[in-house]
Amino acid sequence: MNYFKFFKQFPAYLLFGLTVKFFSSPGQTFFLSMYSGHFKDSLGMGDSFYNIFYASATLLSAVTINFAGPLLDRCSSLRGVRIVGGCLALATFLMCFTYWTPLWCLTLFLVRFLGQGMMGLSAQTAMVRWFHSHRGKALGLTSIGFSLGEIIFPVVMPLLIQAGGWRLSWVAVSLLVLIVVVVLPPFFIPAQDRVMDRGEAEKEDSEHPADRPDQPAWTRGMVFSDPRFYLLMPSMMILPMVATGVILNQDGIAAWRGWDLGLMVRSFIGFGAGRLLFSLTAGPLVDRYSAVRMYSIFLLPVMVAIGLPLIHDGTWVPFMSYLLLGLGQGLAGVTGAALWPEIYGTRHIASIKSFANTFAIFSTALGPGIISLVLHFGAGFAHVLACFLALTVAAFVLGLIGISIHRRKST
Repeated sequence: MNYFKFFKQFPAYLLFGLTVKFFSSPGQTFFLSMYSGHFKDSLGMGDSFYNIFYASATLLSAVTINFAGPLLDRCSSLRGVRIVGGCLALATFLMCFTYWTPLWCLTLFLVRFLGQGMMGLSAQTAMVRWFHSHRGKALGLTSIGFSLGEIIFPVVMPLLIQAGGWRLSWVAVSLLVLIVVVVLPPFFIPAQDRVMDRGEAEKEDSEHPADRPDQPAWTRGMVFSDPRFYLLMPSMMILPMVATGVILNQDGIAAWRGWDLGLMVRSFIGFGAGRLLFSLTAGPLVDRYSAVRMYSIFLLPVMVAIGLPLIHDGTWVPFMSYLLLGLGQGLAGVTGAALWPEIYGTRHIASIKSFANTFAIFSTALGPGIISLVLHFGAGFAHVLACFLALTVAAFVLGLIGISIHRRKST
């Protein structure tokens, strides 16, 4: 089944997932970076303290999602998304009243935790519950929501800030989340899927329901003791770590290579394009070859993306590196989301994915930390990228070992 027929058959479910991914944007770094100057000016905060608070909020979010994620296993996907969306709407509304630094820190944590963490987790949980034979396509289509957020919000939010001020723009975001994520979904998601809806979306289309008896139904406690998880997880941590570190420090990389910063900023469109294109490409590949088989290749373009600036300073390099990073991110987003239910089943998938997301969110704070450490000892960005490349190769090797163990257990 191609994407058109797939979407035509399940429009409500797929639009629901795409919308939830789109409104995870307020908790993402690209969205919050548009407010960095406003936050620092209004609170009288310097760059160093701002980065410390931001990293702390991210780390606390990584810890909290490990405990909050399993709650999604106790309710239907629709109900879980509406609860998370309502909390995010409240948190974004609270942001316009952050005249006090401690209150801003608390609100920043809530926005990061609910936006970057729980919204994305609830969207993926819904897709892996509702789809089995077309799970890859479902995850690929819904991941477009995040790409659309990266395209639309950087255009719309500056206009809102200019028109009404940065605080009122958060009120607009809050109202949008409340209406689109909380109020409207029950009108286009069928009523029967308000209950525990695993496999309901394509029960008549798939010969294999999502929780068929022969599929493993691991609990999170069982995953804790499974060596495959710890061998595969580093691969999922590398991309957020590298992408966050490179994007936040693109001015330093540009200065090191003699590139104009404007060139770096314009080249970022390659990241969005690569991510969008290969999110769609990865879906049918996962459905055809399985997530386990696809898992072994998505770090290859990332290695090339990191290595290019080390060996060449041409003006084409920033765009190509961002394109390859986006390619890897597109493949990883779909493959990684489909990998855990493929190995561990869907019965406790929110609990398992929240545990995995703890590591992924932590890695977004780890990237800037590694860069700061390397630069602190007097090394340059060449050493930073060399370090990233070595860590990527190591994660790739560990992932291959994990896949090998999985295949032996499966035979």
